[in-house]
Amino acid sequence: MQTILIGWGLGANRGHADKLGAIAGRLRARGHEIAFAVQRPDALRAVRAEAEQSAVHQPPVGAGLVAS
Repeated sequence: MQTILIGWGLGANRGHADKLGAIAGRLRARGHEIAFAVQRPDALRAVRAEAEQSAVHQPPVGAGLVAS
């Protein structure tokens, strides 16, 4: 069993989270542990079942990366 880190950048839409959740589910079914590194942890609500079973990390957000 491996721990797989799934990273997701500044995407603001749930479409990315839905796809990553499906990937995470398939990897977990094969016995892997999942960790997410995402700029917007709130977007993982779309894949709540996967996020609740995974480590979720938010990297530092630089001021130049955040759109106002």
